[in-house]
Amino acid sequence: MNMFDSTNVTDKFLDEKRKKTDPLADQIMHEIITSGNHAQFIKTLKALVRNNSYSEHQFDLFPIEIQQKLNEYFKTTSTLPEWLDWKLIQLGQDVFNRYVLLIMMMLQYKSLPLCYSCKNGAKILHLTGRLTERYGSSKIFKRLAETGQMVANTMSPGSFLPNGKGIVTIQKVRLIHAMVRYFLQCPKYNTYEWDTDELGAPINQEDLTGTLMAFAPMIIDGLEQLNIKLTKQEKEGYIHCWKVIGYLNGIDHDLLPNTYNEAWELSIKILKHQAAPSAEGIELTKSCIDLHKNLTRGFLSKNIPEFMVRYFLKETSEATGLDIGETIGIKNSHNNHEKKIVLLSKFASISTVNKCFLIAYHKFQNISFKKNLSVPNSINSG
Repeated sequence: MNMFDSTNVTDKFLDEKRKKTDPLADQIMHEIITSGNHAQFIKTLKALVRNNSYSEHQFDLFPIEIQQKLNEYFKTTSTLPEWLDWKLIQLGQDVFNRYVLLIMMMLQYKSLPLCYSCKNGAKILHLTGRLTERYGSSKIFKRLAETGQMVANTMSPGSFLPNGKGIVTIQKVRLIHAMVRYFLQCPKYNTYEWDTDELGAPINQEDLTGTLMAFAPMIIDGLEQLNIKLTKQEKEGYIHCWKVIGYLNGIDHDLLPNTYNEAWELSIKILKHQAAPSAEGIELTKSCIDLHKNLTRGFLSKNIPEFMVRYFLKETSEATGLDIGETIGIKNSHNNHEKKIVLLSKFASISTVNKCFLIAYHKFQNISFKKNLSVPNSINSG
């Protein structure tokens, strides 16, 4: 088992990681779909999503061979790593619980834009369709809310305990990724021919790791941009939580950094390797920006969402030598008045954005969600 070593992370190393996916989840998904049971599996997966729990009896309607394989998958992938440090987990989850509202906001204005800046990975999000305006603002909001829900399930205190939501949430994500990979590469279901030589395998190891880094060290970086200074141990605790999440999500051991500095360095290397302008990344960004403009209409200047994205991408742009904002279609503005609004009132603005987002969260939940998304207590009390 190769452990992480930042000196090994070269362009050649990352090129190889673009060929690798998640063999365990891919194999079981292949067997489910080719056996003609994928419609029943989708129904079962929806039940798992609603309940945030797992029971072996949930697969009783499947043939016995598929039942056994699914139950073995859930058993095998629930094993926590031997190196897990519960003290660090508590530190990291305490950070999340303390700053949950800001972290949820950071997902929208920093983490996801970084994901959209990666040209090849953005094609997956665009092809799956639910993060563009073609499917309506309620669908966009639902997808963003589900991302927040995944983070809340895995980072809330107690998430990795036997009855916690974290492990089963990650197990479902792995199966969903495997399903997307299968359908994208199968001509029967997808008329768009996926070019593995050019793009890498769908949802490959580098893309999975890039997303993990966008949700881990980049969140810490964003908090520091808000003058929130974490201790070294708090940073390492937060990174440790996401290292465990990456392990459970099937990411290779040599892509799982141990420290904040290692994770930051890996983030920058992946961005240098993948960040480039794309029509898909620009459309994804525009859809989310337009949604936030609608949510904050009447509360904030209409250009605040773009300026917030640019502000939170500043450190990353400087570290990579790339203008990440330009990459996703957000032009640099020389309007000093607007810049002052962002820089001088960012705390008030952020509070307003989050309150608007939370109001809309409940609004869309009542109108269009078929399941209730659980809001962490620290959000409701914030």
